[in-house]
Parts: sequence; structure tokens; C-alpha cells
Amino acid sequence: MTSVKFPVTPKQKRFSRFVHLAHGLLSAVLLTACMHPAPKTESAVAETQFPGRGPDVSGDEMLFENFEGAPICGGWWSAFDTNGLGTEFHPDPFELHTEGCPASPGFSAHMWGVLGADAAPWSWAQIGLETTRATRDLTKWNTVRFWAKGEPGEYVMIIAREVVTDSNHFNMKFQVTDEWTEIALPLDKFTQFGWGKAVPREFTDIVNLQFTSKRHGSPFDLYIDHITFSTEKLDTRDIPYPTDNWFAYDGIDVEKRKGTALDVSGLLDAPAGKHGWIVPKGEDFVFQDGTPARFWGVNIVASANFPSKEDAIKTADLLAQMGVNMTRHHHYDAPWTNQNIFGKTGTTRQLDKDAMDRFDFFIAELQKRGIYQYMDLLVHRAPYAADGIPDVNGLVNGYKMEGEFVPELIALQEEFVNNFLNHKNPYTKKTYGKDPAFCMMEIINEDSLFYMSKGGDFGVESQRYKDYLNQKFSEWLAKKYPDDDALRKAWKSSRPGPRELPPLESLEKKNINAIVPFAEGGERDVSEGRGKDTYAFYYDTMMEYFNRIIKVVRDSGSKAPVTGSNHWVSNPIDLYANAQLDYVDRHDYWSHPHGGWNLEMITHDNSPMVQHPAYGLVGGVGNRRVYGKPYIVTEWQSAIPNDYRQDCNLAMAAYSAFQNWSGVQFAYSHDNTSLDPKEVKPLFELFDILDQPTFIASWPAAALLYHRQDVTRAKAETGVWHVISRDAVFDPTTRNGLKGQLALAEKTGIRFDDTAENPDLEAALQARTKGDTILSSTGELSHNAVLGRFTVNTPRSQGAASLRSDDVITLQNVEMKLSNPFAVVTVTALELKPIAESKGILITALGNVVNSGMERDFAGDRLSAVGSLPVLVEPIEGAITLKEMSGDLSGAVLYALDPSGQRKKEVPFTVSGTSLTFEMSSDHQTMYYELVRK
Repeated sequence: MTSVKFPVTPKQKRFSRFVHLAHGLLSAVLLTACMHPAPKTESAVAETQFPGRGPDVSGDEMLFENFEGAPICGGWWSAFDTNGLGTEFHPDPFELHTEGCPASPGFSAHMWGVLGADAAPWSWAQIGLETTRATRDLTKWNTVRFWAKGEPGEYVMIIAREVVTDSNHFNMKFQVTDEWTEIALPLDKFTQFGWGKAVPREFTDIVNLQFTSKRHGSPFDLYIDHITFSTEKLDTRDIPYPTDNWFAYDGIDVEKRKGTALDVSGLLDAPAGKHGWIVPKGEDFVFQDGTPARFWGVNIVASANFPSKEDAIKTADLLAQMGVNMTRHHHYDAPWTNQNIFGKTGTTRQLDKDAMDRFDFFIAELQKRGIYQYMDLLVHRAPYAADGIPDVNGLVNGYKMEGEFVPELIALQEEFVNNFLNHKNPYTKKTYGKDPAFCMMEIINEDSLFYMSKGGDFGVESQRYKDYLNQKFSEWLAKKYPDDDALRKAWKSSRPGPRELPPLESLEKKNINAIVPFAEGGERDVSEGRGKDTYAFYYDTMMEYFNRIIKVVRDSGSKAPVTGSNHWVSNPIDLYANAQLDYVDRHDYWSHPHGGWNLEMITHDNSPMVQHPAYGLVGGVGNRRVYGKPYIVTEWQSAIPNDYRQDCNLAMAAYSAFQNWSGVQFAYSHDNTSLDPKEVKPLFELFDILDQPTFIASWPAAALLYHRQDVTRAKAETGVWHVISRDAVFDPTTRNGLKGQLALAEKTGIRFDDTAENPDLEAALQARTKGDTILSSTGELSHNAVLGRFTVNTPRSQGAASLRSDDVITLQNVEMKLSNPFAVVTVTALELKPIAESKGILITALGNVVNSGMERDFAGDRLSAVGSLPVLVEPIEGAITLKEMSGDLSGAVLYALDPSGQRKKEVPFTVSGTSLTFEMSSDHQTMYYELVRK
């Protein structure tokens, strides 16, 4: 039987993820930096070429496509990106597979390969099916069925409507196994991705169906066959959580928590600032007196920066008890907060007296306990006409983009930095510019000219500001080229189509268009010469802006290290620009919700990070570290309502210690009206760890592991780096070629170097992988994405995250037999001694947390019911054995603790020689056990 072949065509239908931009918005404002559709190109299997013989309709069912012989639908195609992000696609050119499902055994559609990085200008790979006129209106049908098999995991079916022009198509996830299985999806449960314009779910204008892989950086292998639509209605009742034996969370009493096993404030070196300023030294932060400086912290967001004095004391106490030694102050300038640093007077040219008094007192309390400050100098400041800003309405996202090149906006930033850093805190008697506890600063949050998009939050919308940037670009070019002829010659392209120098643009008119959306693959739309010059201009413009703000910082007396910006993007030129400053900062999230900012609004990917080949955000931040520079990750999170989020703190603490990163979790709280941890609130805000019992619960063990350096630091000499030359940096087609999995094995990142040899990155990864397991070079960390298991195995900290309900995990001094579908358990010595010798041991056992009455919808990617109080905690069940313990175990006592560290009751155990075994049970209603030995 011969194969049916069609050429691969660059289809315009693509998908991307929603990207974190402005946490804490209380309204459903759509903020996105997602990819826009590529220019429309005709498919080699367009409807005019392959009209299809038409659907087979039999009463209540329509056969849409069975891939047997000529197409029934309008034709099929495949498409994938060639953006240099690691996507591999087969077969190329596309051909049908000569084996089908039981319903149509002749042929099936098949694609396999690797989906590249989830980064601009975006990775994608898909099989598509065109519609005929007879199948463009699906309103008669209720269910779509198809057969699928392949690499086990999650894939997506997309229904593309003609009315959708921004790739915000309707979609639904489905699971695939390695056996042919018929999958049924209800059409009324398809939802839009969430990053573009919302349209009604009216399937009257369908242009194609798409099947795509979902996991970036991962292999995919998908067979699709025998697609039908029917009038049957599936049972799509909502899915409640099985909470019968779960227990109610009753909050934290900060006073009672003091001095308990959950109070690790002794890790902090108080007061903050005692060792002088921080000094970057190679890849390390060190204090002036030579003391190493490493930070494990949280974000204080929006009005949470301005607590009452009573709440400031409670918050500082709890943060210290958690082991927090850095707070990043974020969104304090946002107009949507209950209170911001400028007040609510319609201008941002002065500091609000009440807000500053609250902020000053809070900072003083934090510093007393050894907690340092990281300051965002610009996050989400509102532009006001009263501030002297022209065309205020043309600024769509605060000062983003335009704030890096518009003189009026830069002058206002300089004014604020001067006013703030010269403000004297009456409680510390220091100006912020001369306070070494104000230890790091970032100029502008999540911004870069290299993120520029065609429109929206990262677009330049105002013609006034476009004209200004064009003028600045023209003046920059005039220093390099004597006239238009020289410029035209330099920009001449050998490729058909890309923009060179049009007749209406000229150096003399100063109107050469500077807008190239590189974040969306814009380098393909311009000639090579034009792209490289625009790249270099953006770089020079950003560095000029950064240096202006740094001068104001230094004029205040501050010696704090400064970076430019941060983001999820791994674009080498942006990393290179920031690496010219004092350190590099990046952000990353796992299962970032999209469509809004609270549980009632959002959809999300409810998948386990531990099943991702690069362990999700660990690999995400790992491949953006820059060789020879200190590295901090000031935003990371696995947000609610992901049911598998409990391992992110343990994983980030372990790999941050291994890689020598500093980590600052997003976020402690957004709201100054709810800072009392005893006042339990239902889960609602997506990121606040104050309101997430398991996140607060995981902090003591994670902080001990990180601050004590229980995990051995990776050696720089065995590191694997993607080497990029300066010439390559300034080439818009250069991509970050790192494999995220390398961060699990060795010190890794990007190295900007004109002489170093670039290793074979794929071979380096294979050499560090044994079967399905990646073991860290120190032998202490292990990750197996296939099993869904992560382990930490050091003398003082041992633990695991496991997706198997029958898992048995054996570590140096611990054996776990876990019964829950997902569990995260750590065993931690409370002394600077190995577990085998420590007189105090903390066992932290974490499962899921939900509101009472919370339910998931049929598709699993949104909540159908948010629920209410009480917040319910899943108990972890199974057996723990502490083995090869030294000393006498007969006098030991094991307690179940409440969230305040109080010993609720004794837990029975058995002793056999040098081993102690106990059962974790729902009867104990706890997330913690404390073993006390004589």
C-alpha cells in the first residue's frame, strides 16, 4: 500500500501560552505577550486543491475524516516552527502512516518529534484538517470522537473559527496512551486559550481542526484517526474533590509558633546590613566584609507593602520564622492597589506621606530580623497628564516599552528614584540610598525592547511615540551610514519579500521605521542588515536608559548591585544586555493561569511539574543563567489551582542550592487588609502563599535545606554552557540552544565568549542521563519524569515528590511507602547534624489543599465551583522508616504538630534496632511530625 504524501506548509494557525505580566490585577484585564498569527500562506492542501468527497452523514453521526484514500474533509496538512527553538518534526514532508485504528485500519495521521522551548518567537507543531463547506457549521453536533495513541501524555485538539484572527482558538486537552483509544470530547466544553479577544462559542464558521503537542522541550508522538461528530450528549458533570477524610486548616498563631520546630528564624543573620553592601564576585554575591550572601525570599506585592504597624510586626515575625531573608517590593506603584506609594491624587510626582510611614515601619521591622530588601524601581506606574506626559492615552501598559526611550518618561523615573533613595526612614535613621540592607535593585520589571509586539501591552501604540523612536533610530543610523544609498546597500536582501529601505523612508526625513517585533519572529519580515541594525539600536537604547537610572542610584550614595530587567524570555541579546550590569534576574512559572487573576476567571494546565523532562520551572530558569554572573530568580511559582503544586518549593530550594541561584518566590501577599495569618481565607488569589497552607508548610524544610547548603553546590569546572559569540548575540536569528534538563545535572546557562568552544549540548545531556533518570553531578538530587518522582538525598535533608500511589522510596536514612496519588514528604534535621544524629527531626508531609465545595469541570482545566471555607487539607498516608539512626531511640517521642508548631498529640511508632517506623494517617490531621530524641 502506498503512502499518501503532502508537503509541509507554514500554516498560520498557531498556539502559545498566556504570559505573566502584571500580577495582582483585580480586574479581568487581559495582559499578554503571546505570539500573533504569522502571515497567511496558502496551504498545499487548500480546499480548492483537495475539495474532499464530503462527509459521510448517517442520522446522528458524521464521519469527518478516516484518512482512507482521498480526503473526506478538505484535506490534511502538517505545520511546525522553524524558529530555532529546538522543534523537530517528522515526517517531513508529511505522509500518512500505513496503519490505522480499529475503526479504519488502513491509514492514520502521524507526527513525532520534539516541541521546542516555550519562548519567543514560539514553538509549535501540529497536524491539521481543512473543512469543506459541508463541514464548516458544526452547530448540529454535540460530541467529537476520534482515535488516538502515541507517547503518553497530554495533547490538545483545536477548533479554529474564521472569526478568530489572533490565534485565540477554541481547544480542549486530551490524554494519550500507547494503545489505540477512542476519545470523546463534548463540543460545549471547548474554550478559548485566553490570550486574545473573546468570541462566543458558536461553531458556524469552522476553517480547520488541529491536533498539537502541549509539552515544550519534550518529545511528542501522536497518531490520530477516524474523526466523527455526533449528536450524543456526554456526561459532563463537574468533578468534586474526594475530601471525606481531609481536615480543616485553622491558620497560624505567630506568637505560639515562636521557638517551635517550625520557627527557623535562627537561620537569619540579624540585623540586615551588618556586613555592609553586597558586592558581585564572579557568580557569587558577597558582602563587603567577605561574608557569602545568598537569598531565599518572597515578593511583597501591591498594598501589602503598606501594612498597619501591628500587621507589620506579625508579618516580619512570620517571614523570619519561615526562613525568609529577602523581600522584593513589587507593584507598590500600581494605581489598582488599595494603597500605593504615590497616593490617589492623580499624580505620581510625590511620595504619599501615610504610605511612606507604613512602608518605613515595615522595612525597619524586616531589617531587625535580618531580612534584606530588593527594590523594583518601576513596575506598573500610571501615566498621568498632570505629570507632564504627552499623549497619556497612547500608553497602554504604564511605562512599559516607551519608558525606555521617551525623554519625559525617563525624566520622571529619574525624579522618583532620586526622591525615594534620598528619603530618610525615621525608624532606621537612614536614607534608602545609604542603607546597605536595601541590597539589590532592578530598573524596570519585565520589560525589554526585544519583547516588542505588534500591539497591545508590549506594543508602541501612540503615533507620537512611534515617531520619536523612528527619529531616534534615524539619528543612530546617520552616525553609521553617510546617506540613504549606503543604507540601502547595507540593507539589501538576497531573500524575496523582507523589508529593506522603502522609498518613503530616509535618513534626512528621520522617519525610518524602528518597530520590529522580534518577540514575534519579526526578524523574518526584514532584511538581514535591517534586522541586525535594529537589534544593535535597541541594545544601545536600552543601555543608555539603564545607565541613566544607574547614575541616579549611585548619586544617592547607594552601592547596591543593579540589574536592568527580568522576564521569562531566554533571548540571548536581552540576557547579554543585562549581563553588562551587576547581575542577572529572570522569572518563570509552572502552570501559570490565564484569563484573569482569581479562581473564578482562569483556565490553566493542571499537570504535574514533576512529570516534565526539565522539571518545569527548574529547567526554565536554568537555561537563562549567564556564566560568571550572580543569578537571582525573583519570581517563580506553581500557582493554584494546579493540584500538583506542592513540590515547587522543595524543587526550587534544592536546585537553587545545587546551581548557586538565589530564589524569591512570588508572592507572599498582595493585600494589606489580610496579613493576619490566623485569619484563614478561602483559596482565591492565585499566587499568595500566605493563603496556601501547603506552601507556608513547605517553607521551614526548604529554607533549612537552602540556607544550610544541605545540597552540595555544583562545580563550575564540570558545567555545560551554551557558548555565544558577540557577533552571534547581535544576530536576531540566534537562539538559546540549551536543554532545560541540563540544569538537573550540572551547572549550566549561557556563556558569552568569542573564544570558548561550544559543546555538543545533546551529547552532554545524554551523558548525564541514565535510563529515564537525571542524577545531579553531586549524586544528591534525582529526577525521573516518566515515574513522576524527584528525590533529595543529603545527610541533613532527605525527601521526595512522587506521583505514584504505591511508591516505595529508599534514601540514606529514610524509607517512604506513600499511598496518595501525589505526595511531597521531607525529613529534615533540626540541628547542624545528619539526620542519623540529630536530636530533633521535622517530617513535612504535603498533599493537596482545596476550598470546601471546590469542583473541577469536565475538561479539568478550570474550576466549575470555587468553594468556600473551611479550607481543606489532604492528609498524607503511608509509612515512614528512619533507618541507620545512631544513639538510643527508646526515649524518643513523635508528635503531630498544628500549623503553629504546637504539639497536638503523640504518634505511636515502633523501634527495631537502629530503625524507627510510624504510620502517617488521616487521623493525625497534620502536615508536620516532630521527632524529639534525648
